[in-house]
Amino acid sequence: MSDGWKSFKTGFARTKHKVLEKFGATEATVDTRIKEESEKLFVLFKLVKRLKKNVAKYEDILKNIIILQNEMAQDILSFKDNDPTFIAYQECQKNIERERQRVTDQLEIYYHDPLRNYCAQFREIRSRISELEQRRLDMDRYHRDYTIKANKGKDSTSLAKTEGKHQKTKDGYQSLLNELLQDMELLFNDRKEAFDPVFANFINRNAELFEQASQSYRNILNYVAGINEYDGANHKWVITGSETSAMNKNIRSNSVFTQNPKDFTPSNSPPTRARASTIATTSPTRDFGEPQPYQPPQPQEQPLPEYQPPPQQQPAYTLPPNSNGVSLNKSNSPPFQPIYPQPPTAKFQQMNINQNNTTSYDDSSLPVQDNTNTNRIQQRKSMYVPNSGPNNFSSPPQFKQQPQFKPSPQQLKPSPQQQQQQQPQFKPKPQPQQFKTPAATAPPSGRPLPKPAALKKGEALYDFTGLDSKELNFSKGDIISFTKTTGDWYEGELNGVRGLVPSNYVKLL
Repeated sequence: MSDGWKSFKTGFARTKHKVLEKFGATEATVDTRIKEESEKLFVLFKLVKRLKKNVAKYEDILKNIIILQNEMAQDILSFKDNDPTFIAYQECQKNIERERQRVTDQLEIYYHDPLRNYCAQFREIRSRISELEQRRLDMDRYHRDYTIKANKGKDSTSLAKTEGKHQKTKDGYQSLLNELLQDMELLFNDRKEAFDPVFANFINRNAELFEQASQSYRNILNYVAGINEYDGANHKWVITGSETSAMNKNIRSNSVFTQNPKDFTPSNSPPTRARASTIATTSPTRDFGEPQPYQPPQPQEQPLPEYQPPPQQQPAYTLPPNSNGVSLNKSNSPPFQPIYPQPPTAKFQQMNINQNNTTSYDDSSLPVQDNTNTNRIQQRKSMYVPNSGPNNFSSPPQFKQQPQFKPSPQQLKPSPQQQQQQQPQFKPKPQPQQFKTPAATAPPSGRPLPKPAALKKGEALYDFTGLDSKELNFSKGDIISFTKTTGDWYEGELNGVRGLVPSNYVKLL
């Protein structure tokens, strides 16, 4: 706990002194030599890092070029499998790839590793410069504390203790400064001895690579020695030319397309056929005459007589003179045929069915607007309409909502003639209909599970050793299972190990 508190106090004191230096409230020690040497050294460090990075890019580009050449060899070999020229070109690319792999391994050992070791010295110098800055802050901070205590007249013990801290930090700062000045000069001057060997290795390995590539290409010159390489520039088309092709003939310029159909008189046209003969029938060998449109089967029911409204001059309903309610008497009117409208949301108020299977309506919800029977007829007609037939009610009829009032209840009973023509079957309390899914549309049970897709197989054409764990190692003739066969790199599996496989190294089966 004491060490942590001490480290916290030291860090706080350093931060405080750094803020005071920034605002010019205290003096700061400045050494121009260390600043100049560090700037010169780290310019060299940036150059070495950029050179190392560019060589790595060069190796990647070279690898991609040879991969493209191998793909070209595969494509060229597809023209003719047994052509000796194409086979020799493919073997040439295989030799170049093997040489490139050898050069890459040599550069990793004798080029990249030495440069990594050389760059590590620059990072060590940077950490020592950071420590030198901490010692400078402590030296200046203790010098300021000693000056303040001396001006305030502190006792000699406190002054001696502060002076000892200042002297100790000053000695540490000076020794590290001298060491850094010496090491930075040595490291800067060592650039030639450090870089010349790695550069020579880079030149020699590339010379060997291109020499092997040149030798491989010279081996296939005999196969193309008898071929004129300039004949391709004068090679002509073997297909019909664009000027004489039948595609350029405009067949729609013929009079068959441009002449008015009314003025067209065919000379050798076949005899016209009846239009009905071109229509598909149920049997081509039997003649059924003119085809008729499809007629759906009609239900075997007696049609409902149409509603005939009574004449306006003869009211269908009479109201007793001293009645406060509504009395609908149909003794002097023709049989009444109700019409049921179906609004979206309104519902019928109340409906009763007596024991004689006759329908009665509760008129307690009918409004009394005036004393004329004509308005009452129009009002009842606007409340409901029939469905498709007298005995075919797929759902309860729906009625318009009317204002609430309390007149005397009267029942409207249909006449005997109307009872014979129409006997609607209503339920006292309509229940929501239950719909069942037909057996034909029910989903089948016991559906078999889909079988997994079979993996693609491929045969290795060459040996391949991956550069890292992501690439799959295999030998020529191995049978590899593939989970992905798109792009330049396939995803395959061999002996339980998965990895990336170059597409030009295998042949799909």
